[in-house]
Amino acid sequence: MRIRGKAHVEAASQLKSWAFNTTVDVLRRELAIHAQSTKAGDVEREVVDAESLKKLTFDAISEDVQTNAPQLYSMLMSVCKSPRQEKNTQKDAKFSVTLLINALAYQLSNKNNQMQKLICIYLKAKGVPKSCFFFFQKAGLSLSYEWSRKALDQISAAAMEAAIAVFEDRPCITVYDNIRLAQAVKHERASHKTVTDNGTAITIVPMRNKELAIALLRNPNAITDHWASITQRYRSGDIRQYQLRASDLFNHPGFQQWGKRMTSNIIYYLFEIPGLQKSEKRKHRLLQPLDPVHQLSLTKDIFYMAEPVPMEEQTYGGNYSITKEVPRQMKIDTDEKLFEWALEHMGAWGGDVLTINRLRHLQRMKADDSSRLERMQHIIPVFGWMHLDMNLCNAIFYHHYSENSNSGLARDAAALSSSGLNKPTKSRGPAYHTVDELMSSCST
Repeated sequence: MRIRGKAHVEAASQLKSWAFNTTVDVLRRELAIHAQSTKAGDVEREVVDAESLKKLTFDAISEDVQTNAPQLYSMLMSVCKSPRQEKNTQKDAKFSVTLLINALAYQLSNKNNQMQKLICIYLKAKGVPKSCFFFFQKAGLSLSYEWSRKALDQISAAAMEAAIAVFEDRPCITVYDNIRLAQAVKHERASHKTVTDNGTAITIVPMRNKELAIALLRNPNAITDHWASITQRYRSGDIRQYQLRASDLFNHPGFQQWGKRMTSNIIYYLFEIPGLQKSEKRKHRLLQPLDPVHQLSLTKDIFYMAEPVPMEEQTYGGNYSITKEVPRQMKIDTDEKLFEWALEHMGAWGGDVLTINRLRHLQRMKADDSSRLERMQHIIPVFGWMHLDMNLCNAIFYHHYSENSNSGLARDAAALSSSGLNKPTKSRGPAYHTVDELMSSCST
C-alpha cells in the first residue's frame, strides 16, 4: 500500500534557510568566543611594551583560532581546498584563513585586535607609507598608523629607560659606527637623498662579570694610581717594556697552530659544497676539524640601542661630539654630572679601525688638558673584532668570487676550479685561479 502525501512547495527553501541560520548561529558563537581571547582594553590608551609583543606570534594566534573556532576554521579550510592542492603541497590556506577569522573578529569590535597589532607593528617596522595603513585598517587587518606610532614611541622610551638603568648599574662597552638611513620608504628614490641620512648608531653592551668590572673600572683611587703609574713609566722611558707587541701574540701557544687551523677551516668549508657533502673522503681522520683551542661557553648578551644621532663619526669633531652625546642620552646631562662621571668611571669604547684611530688621536691631542674629562681618560679604545670578521667575509666574497656567485666559500671553490675567475667582481685583492692557490695563500 503506497501512501502519498502532499509535496511541500517551500521545503527546499525552508531547509536552506534552517541550515543557513543554524550554520550562522554556530559560527557566530565560535567567532564571539575567539574574539574574547583577542580582546584588549582601551585601544587608544593602551600601553604597549616589548614583552607583550613577544607573545604575539602567528603560530600562537593560529592555534587560538583552531581552539576557539574549530568549525569556522575547518569550514574555511575546506572551502579553500582544490584538486590541484593535492599536487601543490607547498600551498597552504592556514595563513589566509587565520587572517580572515581575525579580521572578522575585528569587525565585531576594534578591541579584538591581537593579529592586527602584530601586522601593524610589522608594517611600521618595514616603513610602509602612512597612506597604506588606512587600507589595511579598513580591511580589518591592521590598526591605525597613529596606534603604531604611539606603540613604537612607548617601546622606544621603555628601552631607553632600561639602557639608562643598565649603564648606571654596571660598566658597559659602548660601540658605535656610521649608519645611512633614508627618510622613509615612500621617499626612497635613487636621486632623493639628503645629508640627514648620515648619522651614527650607538649600542650599549653591559659587561658580564659585574663585580670584577666595577672593581677595575669604577674605583677612582685605582684609576688615579693607574694613570700615575703610566705617566711615571713614560717619564722613566721604560714604557715599552709594558706595551703589548706583535711578537707577544705570535709567540702565544694558541698561534702556533694558526696555519694548520686555517687549512682545517678551509677544508671544512670546501666539503660544504653540495657535490662533496656526502663524500666518503670527508670521514677520513686527517680531514677532521681541529679541536678548539679555547672553547667559548654559550652565553646570551642583551644589547641596548641608544638613539641614533646625525653626527659624522668619520671625523674628529664627530667622534668628540659622540663622546659627549652618549652620557647625555644616559641622563648624565650636566657639567657637574659629566665631570664626576669621567672621574669615577672608565669604560671600553669600540668600533672599526677608523673610529678607534680617531679616539686615540683625540686623546693624544687633548693630553695636556686640565681635566680627565677633556683628556678623555675615561675612554678605553678597543678595536671591534666584529668588524674584522665582517671585513674578512667581504674580502672572501668580493675578492675571490665570480659575478653570479652568492652562496659562500662553497661556490668560490667551484668557480675557482672551473672558470679561473676571468671576471672578478672587484679589482682589489689577489686574483686566485685555482683552489690550491687559494688554500696556500689563505693558510700561510
